[in-house]
Amino acid sequence: MKTALLNADKIRLDGRKLDELRPVKIEVGVIKNADGSAFIEFGKNKIMAAVYGPKEVHPKHLTKPDRAIVKCRYHMTPFSTDTRKNPSFSRREIEISKVIRQALEPAIILEDYPRSSIEVYMEVLQSDGGSRCAALSAASVALADAGINMRDLVAGCAAGKIGGEIVLDIDDTEDKEGEPLPRARRCRHRAAARPADSPPGPTRRRGTPQRSTPTAPRPRTSRRRRRGQPVRTSSWEPNRRASAGGSQRRARGERRPALAPSYPPENAPRVSLTGLPRGG
Repeated sequence: MKTALLNADKIRLDGRKLDELRPVKIEVGVIKNADGSAFIEFGKNKIMAAVYGPKEVHPKHLTKPDRAIVKCRYHMTPFSTDTRKNPSFSRREIEISKVIRQALEPAIILEDYPRSSIEVYMEVLQSDGGSRCAALSAASVALADAGINMRDLVAGCAAGKIGGEIVLDIDDTEDKEGEPLPRARRCRHRAAARPADSPPGPTRRRGTPQRSTPTAPRPRTSRRRRRGQPVRTSSWEPNRRASAGGSQRRARGERRPALAPSYPPENAPRVSLTGLPRGG
């Protein structure tokens, strides 16, 4: 049974309105060894961000001669969620790291730091919905604390849909039990472009060319025959596919060729080693 996330007055479970955010607290300079750092408490989210740079680029082939490069690392600790998380990087964390980097790059004046790199690390200590947006805000403040030249600060806030209403800053319960957001529009346009009474098109694997007319199935042949290489035959038993088949040989009254003699032959003289002088 789902929990009612909105009451009759459109008030959420924690007493907030539809467009009301959770309390936000940001503290800078929390990590001594980093060039810039920030700690954010976005509701129950607790995230640490640290910035190192501008510094030398490693590896060297990633160096840009006219601008700096930005590296972002978003990671959730195993104890940050209600169930233990795998400490290794997941595909979700790799994707969020890429999205945060793409959001921060336009705000940083990268041309002021050629042939250098700026590294941003974000560690989620406690997650309660909207952690990626809170991490983006913490990373922006950490960049400003490091003295990086920026055009403006970057802030983020999550949004969702509950009971047909758009709400801001959803927490973990609203994120799990809320309504799913609609798919991309182009999927609906593509489905609407085809008449309803028309049969569905043929399904094919992505990347394979679409054939206009069906072709006859190609006979199965070995890889060596397709490449035009000779088929290797055994020394003691001829290959039936390479030479005349066994049925054709029997029809002509021929016998199967005898096997190669074993070594040593049975009638070979045997040498005895008794009576030979010993060395030494």
